[in-house]
Amino acid sequence: MFRARRWQTTVWMALGLLIVGVAAGGAIPPGPTPPNPAPPSPAPPGLPIVPHGSVTVTILGIHATNQPIENVDPLLRPIQDELRRSGYNSFRLVVNDTRSVSMSSTWELPLIEDYAIRIQPTKETDERVNLILSWVRYEKIGGRAQARTLQRMSLEIRKGKYFPSGGWRLNEGALMAAIAVR
Repeated sequence: MFRARRWQTTVWMALGLLIVGVAAGGAIPPGPTPPNPAPPSPAPPGLPIVPHGSVTVTILGIHATNQPIENVDPLLRPIQDELRRSGYNSFRLVVNDTRSVSMSSTWELPLIEDYAIRIQPTKETDERVNLILSWVRYEKIGGRAQARTLQRMSLEIRKGKYFPSGGWRLNEGALMAAIAVR
């Protein structure tokens, strides 16, 4: 008890001296000023700054149809071979969004015709990201829109590569998505 009281007295005396020094107009001479730390280097142009414990997720919502003449949105040309495996010949980009998503938090992106996709990153390594991908459809039940999970899967996606998913029936064609992480 005696040691604790001595320590408390010392702390209060030091605090009192500090307050008196500040009140006296800076009677305590300032020490040397530390050099300004270099500002953090910005991300390369076009890449968002990602907080620690987060990953950057890009979702491309794709409306796939069969048309008399093949038509592929120019932004989808890099993955058109993978998309063609679906049996459709025309692909229109309906949603293109990129977000920084914290580990274990969920990002839901509305798509078309009451569909949405949810992404929840769970683990990151140098080359891959593990995540939970869920396809959701909102249905009116009792006058309120309620989410119904259509599919939920755990994935491991290579950074910088698109993972195609979906194939949900629409009024015309199908809804697909391509998900990439970095």
